[in-house]
Amino acid sequence: MAHILYLTYDGLTDNLGRSQIIPYINGLAQIGHFIWVISVDKADHYATRHTEVESQLHSSISWVSIRYTKRPPLLSTIYDLRRMQKAASQLVREKRIQTVHVRSYPPMSIALKLAQSHGVKVLFDMRGFYPEERIEGGIWNLRNPIHRAVYNRLKKKELNFIEKADHIISLTEKAKNILMDTFNVSGSKVTVIPCCADFEHFRLAQTKPPLQPLKVLYLGSLGTWYLIPTLVQFFQRTQEIYPDAQLHVITGDHPEQLYLEAGRLGVASSSIHCRSAEREEVPELIGACHLSVFFIKDSFSKSASSPTKLAEILASGRPVICNGEIGDLNRLSTQLTGLYTLHLSDIETIDLSKVIEQLMDLDPNAIRNSAKEILDLDVAIAAYTRVHAGLSDQNSSTSVQ
Repeated sequence: MAHILYLTYDGLTDNLGRSQIIPYINGLAQIGHFIWVISVDKADHYATRHTEVESQLHSSISWVSIRYTKRPPLLSTIYDLRRMQKAASQLVREKRIQTVHVRSYPPMSIALKLAQSHGVKVLFDMRGFYPEERIEGGIWNLRNPIHRAVYNRLKKKELNFIEKADHIISLTEKAKNILMDTFNVSGSKVTVIPCCADFEHFRLAQTKPPLQPLKVLYLGSLGTWYLIPTLVQFFQRTQEIYPDAQLHVITGDHPEQLYLEAGRLGVASSSIHCRSAEREEVPELIGACHLSVFFIKDSFSKSASSPTKLAEILASGRPVICNGEIGDLNRLSTQLTGLYTLHLSDIETIDLSKVIEQLMDLDPNAIRNSAKEILDLDVAIAAYTRVHAGLSDQNSSTSVQ
């Protein structure tokens, strides 16, 4: 089995790391791969969670954590990545690393240097179009000369990343088509693996909640990409049909904007219930609601987006309403029971009573079973296994030559 170095600028102690990195690398380790992970973790997260994370990692996984530095902007990122490069170079020399698996853009330059110096294969798990995400998400402003210079430099590097990677993981078919059409990438070089969920963790609730009051779930971040005014607008329409409906918001973010929008549209704050939750609590909280909604800002970078919450909610047997322009959501709505997509402009005109009634009539087992075929963690791990096997074969061929 392969010796894999996994590089991520996201921390294993972040919520994302615990839900979208650890389950995947554990799955690869269980198959027999040896994995070394270098992550960049926030000091407070590491202090409170590193023991828990270490206990969750498979015995074939070794973890090196680097402390995240926030300031000064941009220079701190360079500093973090230099420390990652030093640690990565040492591991490649000492552990006979065959493949460097890179999550997103920041560590990709490190992997390409290692490929040049040590002949390792590079798997670019790109996650999305990172330069556009920074601009469209309002993190960088092109009117700022420093941001503009960094963006232009990264766009040039992006071409090199895509060209020099031995294989690329895309979250969506839509993004794969962009890679093929815009970047002239061969389709055989790209594997699509959407964000999946651990179906052993996200289980069906034992019973459905009582029909009244209708409980609508919003799960996850309230910032940057998620359209909170649209969420409240949708809930307002829901209350026109179900006057005692409740909106249950599970988030680690401060809900100030949510309550401001509710006040602006005349939605009573008493009908909105916000709380944070640990990952272990989330399946039960999903099961306590009837359906879930989310609406995402449409942009070029979102063509590569695959919302993790979709898999988690469907795995729990609850239907989802969302806008379909994002990633492959419209296409998936034709394959997944319980996924209803709409255009944002249709919120005021759709027959919402009929939509909710039809979704509520669905069998939770049918929702879960259709999602399991596409969005189960085991499906993703099998796909990653095939990719790593192909890269190992390339390594073997190179060694023989």
